[in-house]
Amino acid sequence: MTIPKIQKVEFGNIVINGRVYSEDNIIIFWDDVQTIEKSHKITKSVFEKVLLREPEIVIIGIGFNNLVKVSDEVKEIADRNKIELLVLDTKSAIKEFKKIVHTGKRVVAIIHPTC
Repeated sequence: MTIPKIQKVEFGNIVINGRVYSEDNIIIFWDDVQTIEKSHKITKSVFEKVLLREPEIVIIGIGFNNLVKVSDEVKEIADRNKIELLVLDTKSAIKEFKKIVHTGKRVVAIIHPTC
């Protein structure tokens, strides 16, 4: 398993393993990186993609200016599945992911690199 190495985070893009991601939403798993559709709301359909990997912790980076919304349904699903859910500004979300991923826990970050 290779933990994604997040090298740089700035408004508009994130550099992971040497690749620049400028998509609006990026999912960083403990061993993979995926991009998802552009949106300013984290919905059930996005969260269900993450659930397929059975995470213990999900961190949602809601942008640099905290403008991304997390639906109540996502919070309910996390609670029902006993998944720790952290909703933070993007920079803080990346810091938490980097800290937690090295503990061996199945942590996922859904990151919005703008707004």
